Amino acid sequence: DVSQAFLEAVAEEKPHVKPYFSKTIRDLEVVEGSAARFDCKIE
Repeated sequence: DVSQAFLEAVAEEKPHVKPYFSKTIRDLEVVEGSAARFDCKIE
């Protein structure tokens, strides 16, 4: 499949890099049962 070959080629271009936090993690207080939001960025 052409699209699969393209995805494999793109995946091979970047070396694997361990995940890291780009900002310091801060404490967050929430009421039990309520929502807490964590944003992430994938490059």
